[in-house]
Amino acid sequence: MNTMTKLARLAQAPERAPQILMDSHVIAAGAELLKTIATDTGDGRLTEAQLGKVRDFVDAQLADDISVADLAALTGLSLFHFTRKFKTTVGVAPYRYVLEARVERARALIQSSALPLATIAEATGFSSPSHFSRTFAEIVGVSPGAFRRSQQT
Repeated sequence: MNTMTKLARLAQAPERAPQILMDSHVIAAGAELLKTIATDTGDGRLTEAQLGKVRDFVDAQLADDISVADLAALTGLSLFHFTRKFKTTVGVAPYRYVLEARVERARALIQSSALPLATIAEATGFSSPSHFSRTFAEIVGVSPGAFRRSQQT
């Protein structure tokens, strides 16, 4: 039951509710209202602050198993609203965004190091070297090995 419903029931109750309880619900309702205003840009997009939190989290946790629930929690939105607003704001679904960020980090590692490709796959959060290779080739247009060779010439 949401706070406004609780507040309405207390106000309609035949016996007077303790003032501290009414005050608590009024404060909670105000906080919920402010949170709604702060997390809604009115155009179906994430706010700059929300998007910044998501980008920072993805960047910091790229090698980890990132869930959409983790990202939604950062913004204070439900999974449904977060996913919809994220795609509207960024142009791709959260899963695709994380994949592209992983590939971009892998590109940088391939260009700047001699680390084995399997190590790069693990360091960038891919579930396996084959998943890394397939995804890299899909996004970049060449396999990680071919990309590395092209950087050496």
